[in-house]
Amino acid sequence: MAEERHQGPAPEVLDAFAAFSRSLKRIALYRHARDKHASYLEPALVALSGLLQHEPVITVAVEPNALLVSGATVYSEMAREESLCFRLHRDGVRSISFSRGLTLRELLTFTEVALPDERRSGREDAVTELWKADLVNVSYAAISGYRMEQGEEDRERLQNAIGEVAGRAEQTLQRFTAGIAQEDELAFRALPPMLGASELRQLDPAAVAPLMRRSVRTVLDIVERGYASRDLGVLTELLGRLIDELMERCDDLALEEALKGAALLEGKQAAELRALLGVRLADLSRLAQILEHANQLPSFNTRVVPHWLALLPPGAGGVLLDALEMQVKPSHRVMVARAAAARLEGCRSLYQAKLRFSPTDVSRALLVALRELPSEQGAQVAAPALLHDSSAVRRDALTVVASDPQSALTFLRPILGHDDVELRVAAAEALGKSQRAEEAAAVLLEAMTQSGFPKRGQEEQSAFHRALGNLHSQAGLEFLRQRLVAGRRSIFGVRKKAAQLRHLAVQGLVADGSPASLEQLELVAQGRDEVADAARAAARRVRQALGRGTE
Repeated sequence: MAEERHQGPAPEVLDAFAAFSRSLKRIALYRHARDKHASYLEPALVALSGLLQHEPVITVAVEPNALLVSGATVYSEMAREESLCFRLHRDGVRSISFSRGLTLRELLTFTEVALPDERRSGREDAVTELWKADLVNVSYAAISGYRMEQGEEDRERLQNAIGEVAGRAEQTLQRFTAGIAQEDELAFRALPPMLGASELRQLDPAAVAPLMRRSVRTVLDIVERGYASRDLGVLTELLGRLIDELMERCDDLALEEALKGAALLEGKQAAELRALLGVRLADLSRLAQILEHANQLPSFNTRVVPHWLALLPPGAGGVLLDALEMQVKPSHRVMVARAAAARLEGCRSLYQAKLRFSPTDVSRALLVALRELPSEQGAQVAAPALLHDSSAVRRDALTVVASDPQSALTFLRPILGHDDVELRVAAAEALGKSQRAEEAAAVLLEAMTQSGFPKRGQEEQSAFHRALGNLHSQAGLEFLRQRLVAGRRSIFGVRKKAAQLRHLAVQGLVADGSPASLEQLELVAQGRDEVADAARAAARRVRQALGRGTE
């Protein structure tokens, strides 16, 4: 057993932390671009999650200039004030453990805590910030930290000395105690509960529920009256614990009262309480429990879930997006997606990644949520879903993108050449409704004049011609006019093909429905072939639409 512990980490461990190392260095290089940090960490999350499928917990030792797994360095950097390892080790952190179920939000929070940032003044030490973050799947072991306030020479000498001592200590710990804490924790979790559900109910008198409700009202009343003062954090913690207990009991009425009371609370410290409580509620495990209750108890759908989601802070978008992967009802999924879309500024890149790569039902729920945003914002976010593997998702995305004229021109142009026939037709019809007629007509004409367009089916070609006519553009009208009069004197070999093109032009002119299109149709209607017959019927329809009778 001892020999196995000396072998060092497996290759997959090294590969996972190599991905994590690349993400950390990228974030360190672009610390100012905080809105992109989540996307930088996505490859690391995929690698670590894959590793945690085989090992429920991975513990990393922290040195002033490196992170180690089983005594092997998996991340290294210079020991200096702006380094992640140095900040953690200086403040007392000696190991970090990542557990199965790790989310992007947790990994991002850990990274933000661990990385020094000179622009964020008044920061607390890393241990305090990690404690306040209360991460479910990221834990740490710490001792009293040390600070280096001496001169530059003393600082460097002390850094080196501490690094050497820490290295020897970590090697000793790895040799004799590696895995013990992890094994103890797993063994503890595997123990059966001391009391079963029925036994707990016997010890739980009905009088407790009213007492808890009164406790909630008392806490809220203290804050509203301005008596909380410096005890606001303690009172918020108490309120949070009461909400947890009500959630365990599935007391929907009391939960609704507590959540609505916090939302409607007034007073100088009301906003601060909501902010602190919102951070607690924005916990994936708690959100999962609420949604699980909602699956089983319909009353939670209206009494609890909406109020819970409304209290979540602006930065909870990532947690909400992670919650979409849970097994929840479609209505709950849309509800959570709307809450995430309302917090889009903090999770835009992750939102787009979920749109592009999530299962069909998740991506469609995210698109439904985008329809409630301003059309320009929703269309730009929805664009990656046009590349989804599901045709249903692509069609839904097209509807959202087409709602904004500029986005439609930008993102629907390449869709006109997509392999999916239905998607091409939908894109053409969407462009046919554009308010920017001449620009949309130019995009359609670009596709219709491609060499492969005549080989497409007649229904698709008809849809493109009708869309062009619906725009009432000068360029579109001229194209249809030229196509209508062309080929009237074609030789026998190309007459059939020319007739097909003229029939398509007739359909486009009917869709245009203007006096100019009527004039072209009446001109062709004077002939004696089948195109002339179609033109006469089309002319009658346009005259009726224009209110000119049947003559």
